[in-house]
Amino acid sequence: MRRFVTKAACAVFLSVSATVQAYAGAICWGPVYDPASNADLYVVSKESWGQAETEAMQLGGNLVTIHSAAENAFIVNNILQNFTGVGGPNLSAVPVWIGLYDPTGIANDDGPGGPGSQHAADFVWADGSAATYRDWNPDGEPNDHNGEEYYGTINWDFAESSLWPVGTWNDTPLAGTMGGGGNSDGPYYGLVAVPVPEPSTLVLLGIGAATLFAYGWRRRGRTLAVAVAFLSSLAAGSAYAQVRYAVTDLGTLPGCINSEALAINASGQVVGTCQAVGSSGNDQYAFLYGNGKMAGLGTLPGGADSWAYGINSSGQVVGNTYTLTPSYSYQAFLYCNGTATALGGFDSVAHAVNDNGQVAGWNNVNGTHAFLYGNGTMTDLGTLPGDSFSYGYGINASGSVVGASYTNTNSYHAFLYSNGKMTNLGTLPWCSTSEAYGINAGGQVVGDSDGHAFLYSNGAMIDLDPLHGTSYARGINDSGQAVGYFVSDSGDRAFLYSGGTSTDLNSLVASSWTLERAYAINDAGQIVGYGYNPQGQQDALLLTPVPEPSTFVLLGIGAAALLAYGWRRDMKVSYRFNP
Repeated sequence: MRRFVTKAACAVFLSVSATVQAYAGAICWGPVYDPASNADLYVVSKESWGQAETEAMQLGGNLVTIHSAAENAFIVNNILQNFTGVGGPNLSAVPVWIGLYDPTGIANDDGPGGPGSQHAADFVWADGSAATYRDWNPDGEPNDHNGEEYYGTINWDFAESSLWPVGTWNDTPLAGTMGGGGNSDGPYYGLVAVPVPEPSTLVLLGIGAATLFAYGWRRRGRTLAVAVAFLSSLAAGSAYAQVRYAVTDLGTLPGCINSEALAINASGQVVGTCQAVGSSGNDQYAFLYGNGKMAGLGTLPGGADSWAYGINSSGQVVGNTYTLTPSYSYQAFLYCNGTATALGGFDSVAHAVNDNGQVAGWNNVNGTHAFLYGNGTMTDLGTLPGDSFSYGYGINASGSVVGASYTNTNSYHAFLYSNGKMTNLGTLPWCSTSEAYGINAGGQVVGDSDGHAFLYSNGAMIDLDPLHGTSYARGINDSGQAVGYFVSDSGDRAFLYSGGTSTDLNSLVASSWTLERAYAINDAGQIVGYGYNPQGQQDALLLTPVPEPSTFVLLGIGAAALLAYGWRRDMKVSYRFNP
């Protein structure tokens, strides 16, 4: 019996071990268990900070977080000293990457405390936690030398200077090259922390059930033991069952091909665009899908093409028309009750609308700037400090707008505009650019950073799909479920992020569709985008969750069956011994 329980308990760690083994090629040394953080520490191969953090996430963790002097001392005494010389990477005389970084990317960021003081305050940890403990080198670090040092290292016997005590920290460029030559130049090894999971309730329940099963099988109360084991496994299986989706082909408008669904409202109405047959892709026509029918929305007067990007619960649709008269330009519109109304501006696009009728987009009246439209007034949102133009892509129920702000050199950062202020959301730790496309009622934001889908929540930005090289998040609902797409060797593939995990949506449908992109998700979990149907045609699609039997229903059925079985056995025993 003891042997059986031990095997069951070991199953708790199988998924984590498999993840580490899958990416073991990046590991140079480890693990060393850190009891303070309940994590296994590994040293990964020499590379840039961003590459090291990517490998850390593939292993199931992040570059190491240090929250106290004791944790810092543990790393010095158990990692840096022991991992030098024969049998491991020689860490002597080179810094080692840790999870510290400055997400603002603002060069020479001075504050009230003097030169570089704001730069020092901006540093956070890659796992999203605040940097409350700091052990900067006392020789003026962090100094943001040359305005490009945004990533943290921990020093180990730095050869070029006696002013670099072991265990102190330095800010360093992304590639680790500080210009000093010799051992000071990167790339550097990275120190990774992979959390060790606690046994879950369901696993412990399964172990307990197995114990009762084995015990009961050896004694006369076998029926009860079988019942407990069966119901426990049934509950675990139901709890882990993934939601499946039914695919609805939305088709296209007459005379069109290659439709795309771009937004969905609470009642399941869908908007998007499709391409005219025979065109090169420039001739587009907006559509509204509802009650099983697709209808064209037409254009504004003088318009040739149209696109529909957003829809609210009242059925108001926003988008833009390409007009030929009086001038060749884009014109934002709001469509309601069969009528499209121009919102004004020049070269304007309306991209999202909330249930209050507020609209987010951009126009080119005083340079291309994001706007917020409400009560007949279009408000210019401007740009982030020092930038030249901006785009508004998403809006939530409270009127907060997200988008991207650009410099003249095409560098750009995601922004959040709320209460009259535009805030820079920064980037993922190893990235330099970002743009935001969706925001929910709770203020959670999705987008991409250097082609990595992200979720921004409570001041921290996380990578939603670290296992794929390129990915984009485009929509989020109020439950925090996000959708988008990643790029695979065989093309784009739609994904769903839910409960901390990203899943290829193609694995959740029982059809021969190829789901390429997902753009939006409503609070009922319905998803829209496009893919290739079984006939090979690109069509707009709607994914609807298929209800699973609840845990309690399955438990009830199982309990009833086992009770009936036990009752029949008891009746037989009673009849046999009490005729």
